[in-house]
Amino acid sequence: GELALLLDRQNPAAELGLLVVHACLLLLRGTTAPSKDRATLDRMLRVLPVRDRRVLELRYRHDLTQAEIGECVGVSAMHVSRIIRRSITQLQDAA
Repeated sequence: GELALLLDRQNPAAELGLLVVHACLLLLRGTTAPSKDRATLDRMLRVLPVRDRRVLELRYRHDLTQAEIGECVGVSAMHVSRIIRRSITQLQDAA
């Protein structure tokens, strides 16, 4: 699928990390994806703690605000922002 193609490209690591994170976020938004891409996404997301995966899902699949996410998971909106930034960095590092 498209995600596998992104992973196979000969790109510098940082650029590849950004492409993979972008692809993950598109898949989290619920775009139609082949099962192979979905499996790759699931594997990559396993590097994140459950709460962090949930925050990304609420943000990018359900379009909740950081304040709304904070209410759902019991943290401040500022902490949600930190979780999102840290999670994206972890996904880039895992790519």
